[in-house]
Order: sequence, then structure tokens, then C-alpha cells
Amino acid sequence: MDRRLLLSILAAAAGAASFAQPAQAQDQWAQQIERLFDKATEQMQSRGYHVDSPVRQGALRASGSERITLHVSGGGLTQVMGLCDTDCSDMDLVLYDGAGNVISKDLQADDVPIVSWQGGEADLQLEVRMVKCKADPCRYGVRAYTKAAEQNAAQSNGGIDISALAGRSLPVLRAGQQVEGTLTPNSVLRSDDTYMDGYYYDGVAGEQIVVTLRSTDFDSWLVIDQPDGAFRKWDDDSAGGHDSKLMVTLPANGRYIIAANAVAKRSTGRYTLRVDKGN
Repeated sequence: MDRRLLLSILAAAAGAASFAQPAQAQDQWAQQIERLFDKATEQMQSRGYHVDSPVRQGALRASGSERITLHVSGGGLTQVMGLCDTDCSDMDLVLYDGAGNVISKDLQADDVPIVSWQGGEADLQLEVRMVKCKADPCRYGVRAYTKAAEQNAAQSNGGIDISALAGRSLPVLRAGQQVEGTLTPNSVLRSDDTYMDGYYYDGVAGEQIVVTLRSTDFDSWLVIDQPDGAFRKWDDDSAGGHDSKLMVTLPANGRYIIAANAVAKRSTGRYTLRVDKGN
């Protein structure tokens, strides 16, 4: 999803919603959140996502946080979006697994955080953080959208999983490095019938890195995988447009695989892949 376009659409919608609310309406902020999600849903549906949860609303003071549970049916790539009222200018989301480990987080300085998850039906554990609110408390809402698995990938056709790249002769990336590459029919074919190029990154436990994959030729899909462990993160559109971005904290010392991949089957084209140190 193009975050900049979404932000501009939602900013216009927020202004219109605020202007249209009666001054004495007790639920004006709740209505504003609902109207913002109406616009967001239009954008998500245009990208092939369907609504996968009701809007879950709450209110927090500046610097406050709370954990909530959001039930989703899943079955593909799930994007959980947060939105807040016009008194809020910065809100974050953190997604946890059942053991309390961070699966995905969006700590960017904006009021439309989005976290990603992939799997079947589940109760997602979310932490909502109200970073900046000029008139306490600020109202927020979260909603899940899912893109069906068949829209992301075909059934297995004999390709390989990303972890199977371990041990191959692959380029090694270092923090601060950017590479230019091209997905072609000679690239590695994944088991979901998409092409990928693999890279190694030698990481340290607790290290935070930011990896960005951009292409004007295909809808990018970015994966960071720990071949000998359970750690795997992925992203579709967090860098804006069809570009991908992951900010992760590495769980252990060792060699990780970064896969430059495409969403659509057999997609090819040029791309740039960059690794930076996190904050």
C-alpha cells in the first residue's frame, strides 16, 4: 500500500469528518474513526484485501499504551491498521505471538501504523501506543485486512523454501550497503511459484536492522529468515507503493537470509535492496 497516498486521503477524510460532526455529539470521535476506516477500506480493497475484523476502538492519553486482542480469520497476508482522531499525530502498533515475542511493529512517526502477520484463524495480541495526543484522551481504532493466500502465491510446484538457500553461494550484505539486482527466470524459484534472489547477512543478537526492497517493475515481497531457527519476518508494502520494508531485532548471533522476492507468480524485473542499522 502507498502509505503517502493513504495518509493524504485519510487527512482529507479526517478534516471532513471533523467538520461534519455536531459540536455536542458525544460519539463524534467514534464516528470520525469509523469514517476514516471507510476510506482506508476502499484503499485496501483496491489492493486485493478484504475486511477481516470489526473496527476495535479505544482511547488513550499521550504516552499511554494498552494491549488488545483482535480475532482474524486469516488465510493469507494480514495487515492490521491503526487510525486515530485528529487530536492524535503519532500512534504505534506492536504485534506479539503467544509467547510474548514481537512478530511485527510499526514505530514510524505517523498516525497510520500497520503491522503484518501471515497464517490462519487466530487471536492477534496487539499493543497500541499513543505517542502524541494534544487533547487527552485520543480515540483510536484498529482493523485487520487480509489478502487471500491464492492472491499472494500459487500452490507448490516443486520450488524451494527460503531456508533451503542456506549453504548456497550467495552475496553477503552489510549494514549501510545497497545492491541492485534483477529477478529473472534464472533466479531461484520458490515453492509458491515466485522468483527470488537470496543474500546473507551476518547478524548479532539484539542488533536492529532496517531492510528495504524497492522495484518499479514488480510488487515486492521481502523476507528475512533464520535458516536454523524460528525467526522469519516478511513484508509487502510498508515502504510505500509496492515497495517493502522491515525493521527487525535479530534474536541471535548467526547468518540470516534476506530474500528479494515478488508477490505475483513468475514476476521479473529490476530492484534495489538496502540494509541499514536501526535506531
